[in-house]
Amino acid sequence: FAFEPESSNYFILNKNISLNNLTGKVVAYNIAINDIDEVSFLNLKEDIVPGKSGNTFKNEINEENNSFTPGYRQGVFGISLDSFVYKYGQPCPNHLKIDVDGNEYKIINGMKRVLTDLNLKTIAIEVNTRIARDMNLIKIIESNDFIKSDEYKNQVYEQNGIVNYFFIRFVK
Repeated sequence: FAFEPESSNYFILNKNISLNNLTGKVVAYNIAINDIDEVSFLNLKEDIVPGKSGNTFKNEINEENNSFTPGYRQGVFGISLDSFVYKYGQPCPNHLKIDVDGNEYKIINGMKRVLTDLNLKTIAIEVNTRIARDMNLIKIIESNDFIKSDEYKNQVYEQNGIVNYFFIRFVK
């Protein structure tokens, strides 16, 4: 599954799925993964620009936790990963990649049951190490039997405090 709330990126995502003959293997959804199920807005930093990052769901707060005025507001439905899996009967993911420019904490807070599901094996997540709320995500993930992968220790990408962490479920 792939989730992309921004309209032009959603088109590009689907085009890539088609061009790479992944139809039937990858399903894209035009929704925002969130902590709760709600209808709101995707706040785009600028007008609609394909591939542009820094968009946020609901709150007009950027990845630095500062307010910003959106260049465009797109209506979008947000859903928790727990609802997607358990309410709507979708399979629990085996691997997660979370990179949502500041809303990572919402996704983690909306997947408490998924975090405990043994089908989930790995998590890759972008964390802003300068924000305590985001650093707490590491503790939440680790408290659900995940450990930071040493395999990527020297390959962790960091820029201005933004770090990609890789976690593997520790099987007892």
